[in-house]
Amino acid sequence: SPWYGAGTGEERLGRALRAAVAARGEAQSSTPKVTTKVGRLFLEPDGVSPALSGYDDPERARPEDRIVTNDYSAEGALRSFRESLDRLGFSEIEGLRVHDPNDNNKSTPEVDEVAIAAGPNGACEALRELRKSGKIKTVGLGMNCNKEPHQGKPDEIIRLIRLCEAKTFDSALLAGGWNLLCQTGWPCLLECQRQGIEVHIAGIYASGLLAGGETYAYIPAPENMLTAKRRWQELAEQFGKSLPAVAIAFAMLPRCVTRLVVGMATAKEVEDTCRFMKEAHTVPLDIFLEAKRLGLLAADLPLPDAA
Repeated sequence: SPWYGAGTGEERLGRALRAAVAARGEAQSSTPKVTTKVGRLFLEPDGVSPALSGYDDPERARPEDRIVTNDYSAEGALRSFRESLDRLGFSEIEGLRVHDPNDNNKSTPEVDEVAIAAGPNGACEALRELRKSGKIKTVGLGMNCNKEPHQGKPDEIIRLIRLCEAKTFDSALLAGGWNLLCQTGWPCLLECQRQGIEVHIAGIYASGLLAGGETYAYIPAPENMLTAKRRWQELAEQFGKSLPAVAIAFAMLPRCVTRLVVGMATAKEVEDTCRFMKEAHTVPLDIFLEAKRLGLLAADLPLPDAA
């Protein structure tokens, strides 16, 4: 997404992927599939020039001084697409997602970004056309489905899906609201399942708390979440499982969930994640039934048939 690192995240990723492909002596067509997002545009400090590749040029302004603007129009989406290709250094990418309309640091009650994105000449219209023309393969949305005072509007996710033409979205990247500590995204998952939209879950560790960190939803974890995490840790140990593996197993329970997003910053974290993923396949459903009995999960939260 352009939002991450004010565009530098895309550029760093592109450089790393191209270097990896070159090291293997493969063609660029072998590059892993990349999906980025639209809705947030970055300008240089002059407020006019687009923030394109070359962020580390000593003659350029610092990335942290770039100016972000929101644009959920079709024109804005197409511009974002072009600028992302430049920063990534690719001629094509796999897909685009509409990023956080009505739930970002520039959103205001006076501007309905969901309606703009879904309406005539909106971002979703442009993405459908890009997919139809073969310039991208998939169209998605990327939004927070938790419901904290500072983040997450799950109702807006459902609204965006329903306002758009049927079959607009191939997938929905839903963050923060489907993990052991928060299930406010459940209605969003149900809507996606009804409409045949694949769900990709992010925030499976609640932004770190379930994997040894101290943050919940990107802020210092409040006491109630620290207590819930300790109780989940005890339950995991009772069943002889690691807490991250239990978190992964829970995130994958709904049949509409086809992918998980796991943040990894070091080689060790990659190795740990591979181990947790393997262990997750051994986590029994009984652990979640026991969690419901203990009040760690809502009594009415559906779970797969134990059979």
